[in-house]
Amino acid sequence: MDLTIIIPIFNTWKNVYKIIKKLYFQNNLFSFEVILIDDRSLIKPKYIINKIKKLNKNIKIIFLKNNSGPGIARDKGIKKAKGDYIWFVDSDDLLKNEWKKAFEKFRNKKIKTDFIIFQSTIRKKIDESSIEQNNFDVTFNKKISVNTLFQKGFDFEKFNSTIWQFWFNRTFLKKNKIFFGKKTNFEDVTFLSNVFYYSKNCIRIPEICYEHIRKKGSLSSNIKIIRKTNLNFCYDILNSLYVILKLIKISKKKNNVYKFLISRASRNLFGFTSILAIMQNSENMLKKIKIKWRKLSLNLSQQKPTNSKNTNFLDIYYLFLSNSFHILFNYFYNKKILPKKFLIKKGKYAIHCYSFLSIPWVLNIPNKNLKFVGFIDSFENGFTDRITGKKVVSSLGKFKQKPDYILVINRKKKICNNIKKNYIFNGFSKKDIFLLN
Repeated sequence: MDLTIIIPIFNTWKNVYKIIKKLYFQNNLFSFEVILIDDRSLIKPKYIINKIKKLNKNIKIIFLKNNSGPGIARDKGIKKAKGDYIWFVDSDDLLKNEWKKAFEKFRNKKIKTDFIIFQSTIRKKIDESSIEQNNFDVTFNKKISVNTLFQKGFDFEKFNSTIWQFWFNRTFLKKNKIFFGKKTNFEDVTFLSNVFYYSKNCIRIPEICYEHIRKKGSLSSNIKIIRKTNLNFCYDILNSLYVILKLIKISKKKNNVYKFLISRASRNLFGFTSILAIMQNSENMLKKIKIKWRKLSLNLSQQKPTNSKNTNFLDIYYLFLSNSFHILFNYFYNKKILPKKFLIKKGKYAIHCYSFLSIPWVLNIPNKNLKFVGFIDSFENGFTDRITGKKVVSSLGKFKQKPDYILVINRKKKICNNIKKNYIFNGFSKKDIFLLN
């Protein structure tokens, strides 16, 4: 068997039928199987399931007894897979027509590699135009080291942990015991971190094989997951941090993969801090998180880091070991870095940066004369933030109350300056735009 396609399902059987039907519509130039894992869906239309069963004998359907999230479902699929390579597909996304020719072309080269990367597109709605997503510069059918993958100039901050953009070597995954585990959040991050750490080589191909439809309920597009102050969510990000920091600790080489892991740990620790800041009034919840946090940090502190001279890693490492919300908050959300001229203003302001990472700034700006009226973000718009109750918009013109000031938040100074120039170009006063990076 050349390829196993694993699709976790939760109430998405109708779209899965469309995917499966399209898979078997064309003549196949190679052998593949499909494993469908139903994560205890509430909606299981029998007529659709029966239709799928009749399409091809190489379709396996597994029904889980408990709803456990996509990670457990995918792990079940890995254990049952027979294909040389594994492809994880989301049940409400689309496969591009080019994928079969791309896989056939790769297979004919008879090159063995730990994983293959292809290009993908992403869009918010099925009827909207798509945006090409390419984390890496593409080289056709050239076997390279994973260290080369994260070459000089690679933008670690922009990298998205999207597992559907890869075909993974099944033997490689099983040999290194790479699985998703019990996490229902951040499972992709830890899975890929393990893949990049243990793999020796990979191939990048130029074809666009996948289209991701951005879901309204995803963390990046809707804050309701955090609004629920879900303990499991916090546990998952802590477990993810623990796994990544452990990989960094045992790493003997300070190469580009090492840099990638540090960037993931930094982002996750920042995210964890932001969640704690949002939850700071939930004392009982914070106590439970602290117990879990202390347990993981004790396990991590039992051995010294191999690369103990890397200051970026040591900052993250000791912040994680601190078990202190206040230390984390002062490190990432120090009020001293807020623009002083902004803090003496009176009037309405908006933040150009929609992300749950920016919400703590709204909750902790000391000047009561500044009224927050909403977020501006060119991509994530059209819904109301569940924490602040403000609408996320794509331009100033969409605000019910026009802001007097704009606070632009971005990690990179260059991006902040470009956003500022854009506002000035569109008539906004230079003195009313403030940058935080």
